[in-house]
Amino acid sequence: MRFAWVDDVMLADGRAAATFAQEWFRDSATVEVGGETWLFRKDGFGGDWAASVDGVDRIHARSTSMWRMRWQVSAPSGTYEVQRSGSFPMATFSVLAGGAVVGDIRSTGFWTYKPEMRAPDAMPAAEAAFVLWVVRRAIGRASAAAASAST
Repeated sequence: MRFAWVDDVMLADGRAAATFAQEWFRDSATVEVGGETWLFRKDGFGGDWAASVDGVDRIHARSTSMWRMRWQVSAPSGTYEVQRSGSFPMATFSVLAGGAVVGDIRSTGFWTYKPEMRAPDAMPAAEAAFVLWVVRRAIGRASAAAASAST
């Protein structure tokens, strides 16, 4: 299945599947997926992220390597590893399950990072939205850090 980020909407095989209301300065977003309202947020001071519905955390992305942009994602459908496999600024990522590559994430934008993910058909839209959001926020944070360091 293909998931794509287009103007704060996630498309699943070309159909709108999630909408994002970003809170950029708080590293959080309210996300509507399949009739549910999710809260995606940064979890603590490290590279960890969480997604909750009705105040209950359902999905976690735990940073396993801050320098290499790598996370272990624990979700109701299973556990995935997301790791950077291409270079900055047009970074690509691999999605692994059980050590095997099951998908990838790449940018469809040139000036901005607009991620598109090829994922297993079994990955629910909420989990795909969370993974795309985490990758997009991490790239945005790295870009901002690089820009501030160069001034």
